[in-house]
Amino acid sequence: MAVSIMSAPARVCVLHLCLLGGLLQVLVQGEVFWGPQTSNVFLRSKRANMYLIEEILQGNLERECYEELCTYEEAREYFENTKNTEVFWAGYHDGNQCEPNPCLHGGNCTDKRGAFNCSCVAPYYGKTCELGARRQKTELQSSRSEYSQCPTDGPTACQQFCTTLYHTFRCFCMPGFKLQSDKRSCHPEVEFPCGQLPKTSNRSTLLCLHGNCPWQVKVVNSRGVELCGGVLMAQSAVLTGASCLHQLNDVPPQDLYVVPGNQKRYLPVQTVHLHPRFRRGHPDNDLAFLILVHPLKFSHALIHLCLPPKDFCEKILMHSGTKGFTKRHGGGQTQELAYMTLDQCRNQMNVSHRLSNKMFCMRRTDATRRPSYPSKDGFSRPEAGNNSRVQNSATNSRQCGRLLPGTPVATVDHGTVYLTGLLKSAYSDCDDGKVFTKISRYQSWINMLMEELDNDMIPQNIQFPSPY
Repeated sequence: MAVSIMSAPARVCVLHLCLLGGLLQVLVQGEVFWGPQTSNVFLRSKRANMYLIEEILQGNLERECYEELCTYEEAREYFENTKNTEVFWAGYHDGNQCEPNPCLHGGNCTDKRGAFNCSCVAPYYGKTCELGARRQKTELQSSRSEYSQCPTDGPTACQQFCTTLYHTFRCFCMPGFKLQSDKRSCHPEVEFPCGQLPKTSNRSTLLCLHGNCPWQVKVVNSRGVELCGGVLMAQSAVLTGASCLHQLNDVPPQDLYVVPGNQKRYLPVQTVHLHPRFRRGHPDNDLAFLILVHPLKFSHALIHLCLPPKDFCEKILMHSGTKGFTKRHGGGQTQELAYMTLDQCRNQMNVSHRLSNKMFCMRRTDATRRPSYPSKDGFSRPEAGNNSRVQNSATNSRQCGRLLPGTPVATVDHGTVYLTGLLKSAYSDCDDGKVFTKISRYQSWINMLMEELDNDMIPQNIQFPSPY
């Protein structure tokens, strides 16, 4: 009977409260008696934080961006944080660029405004991690992938040359050789490839039998006077020194002859190419390229040397302490020499001129050095009383240990002989060591002439550089 004792105003208030509660329930639930699917068609929820209350509350994401299209500033008002706003806005403004995931090979995708970014798993890279896939490898190739540089010894070392790739390396061969199925061995594919040794031995003492190395020649004039040593580069090409050709006067090609191997034949010279930067009386660029009138016929007693790539030549073949060998044409014992650094050469040898990086020094492995006296500029000078030993080749054709200027020095590596230098005898004290022209620094010039020779493009006259 509690209701009966309530006053009329109280009953009105209770009724209003009940009606207000029902109204709020309708507003919140968005439905009265219709089912969920029907309510989605006919009913629409009221705006959240409606009327004046929205001005004093935090921005509402549902109201601002899902009930209506919102601006970046309205989204920022809700998140109150630039980083979170950027993440939301990237997907809200142009859709989620990472759905579906465009990153391949397990890459992680980050959505951006109108774009995406892939974080790739090594070794893949690229916009969608599409690059860098490695094919199925053999057991040998898999073991190579552990190297970041070319191995020089062991079962995976290349027989001739090597180039590094991503997590691996690749072997390649000189012209005239073919890379075998093991991807490291080089076998001849022509009858007489360059620098091919007898199969019986790798020892240099057995390479130069019958009084001569099979790639070595000498250059003489029409009177039979020995001028230079030299080396066969092709059937019609000889590389020698330039200064020894001009000890007294310019020698025309028709007055020059090449004597190959241990033969007694005099082969006439057709063309002489002096290095374009050679100057008489200066030790630099001391090279001459001779073309024969008639090509030689190669045999086991007459072959040409290989011209190695620059990096392989300087870092492997000519590494300090590595052995090379040379020999006087026509007789004498094979001389085994050790490569020296330029600093060792400057400090330990009596050199009469400034050494450049286009030269190198070698000394006999059994040589006993006499003391030298380095000057303040770091270049050694001869002992007192020995100045007469160092003379200019333009006025004196003295032989260095019975070796002619232009005599080649070679190095054996994995059964192949490579040319590294030509002797510059008149510029050093030969008892202490020998100075050579570094052939690796002239490969562009030599290769250009070799290509012209192959194409029959070499002119029929001598090419002398300007004397000034």
